[in-house]
Amino acid sequence: MKNNQLFPIRELGSITGVNASTLRAWERRYGLLKPARTPKGHRLYTKEDVDIVERIKQLINDGHGFTSIKKIIQSASDASLLEDTKNIWQAPIHDIKTAVSDYSYARVDSVFNEISSLYPIEIVFEKFIRPLLEYYRQNDLLIAESGFFNKWLQVRFSSRFHHDNCLSHNAKKIIFSGPPEHETELMLVSNMIISQGYQAMFFGSLLPLNNIASVVEKSAAKALFIMPNQHLIEQLDDFSQSIKSLNIPVFLFGETIATVGAFNEDSQKAHSTLENFTVVDRIIRSTLEPLGVKFLGNNSAVAVNIFRQQMRHQYHE
Repeated sequence: MKNNQLFPIRELGSITGVNASTLRAWERRYGLLKPARTPKGHRLYTKEDVDIVERIKQLINDGHGFTSIKKIIQSASDASLLEDTKNIWQAPIHDIKTAVSDYSYARVDSVFNEISSLYPIEIVFEKFIRPLLEYYRQNDLLIAESGFFNKWLQVRFSSRFHHDNCLSHNAKKIIFSGPPEHETELMLVSNMIISQGYQAMFFGSLLPLNNIASVVEKSAAKALFIMPNQHLIEQLDDFSQSIKSLNIPVFLFGETIATVGAFNEDSQKAHSTLENFTVVDRIIRSTLEPLGVKFLGNNSAVAVNIFRQQMRHQYHE
C-alpha cells in the first residue's frame, strides 16, 4: 500500500478488522478519524488512518477509555502519563449481569448494542463476552442465568451471522468446523471473520474428516478454520491425510492441550498431567505444522489478526 493511496471505508475495515459502523462512530462521536470525501460524499482513507485505527485498538486493549484515547491521538500524548486506564468493561459487564438476573432480553440487547457500536468485535469478545461466559460457567448457583445468557448469545450471533453472511455471498468462502461444546465460541469467531468481508460455511461438529477434501473442492472454499476436540486428536493421522491435498490455508483455533484430557491412556501413571499435555501438544504440532497448519492459540483477537494477515498474504488482498 502506497502512503498516498486513498481507499474506501470497506477496505479500511478489511485491513484493520474494525467494521464500518464502528469506524463511523469513532469519527462522529470523538473526531478520531478525519477522512477525505469523494464528490458524492463517500469516505476515503490513507495509510496514516490505518495506523491510527491500529493505535486506537491497542489503547482499548490497554484499558483506555475514549476520553484519553482522543487526547493521545489528537495531541500525541504519552499514554503512560494519562490516568484514564480504569476498567472500561467493568460497568457494562455489571449491567449485563443485572439484566440477566432480571431475565431481560431488551436490557441485555441495549448494553450489547452500545458496546458493539464502539469497539471491534474481537475486542468485545475477549474483554466483554469471554469474561461473562467464564463467570456463568464457574458459578454453579447461576444455572438459570447461565442458560439465559448463553441462549441470548447464540440467538443474537446466529441472526447476525445470517445477516452478514447473506451480504457477503460473493466473498471468499471459509469452512468452520468444531466440537459442539465450543460451537458458540466458533460462531462468535466466524462472525468476526465475516465482518472482514468473508463468507462462512458453518458446519459446527457436522463435518466428517473424510469429507473435508470433497467439501473444499465442491464449495471452492479458500480456507479451513477448525477448533480441535478429542475426536480430531484421536484421529490425527486421518485428519492429516484429509488436508494433505488441500491447497488452501488451514487454521487451528484453540489450545490443543486443553482438549486432550483422555488422549493418553496412561496419563494417571505419568509424572504430571501437564507433562503429558505438553507431549501431546508437541505431537500435534510436529504432525500438522509441516503440512502448513497455522496454530492460532485461544485469544480470538490475536487469532483473527493472524488469520487476516495470512489470508491477505495468501491471496494478495
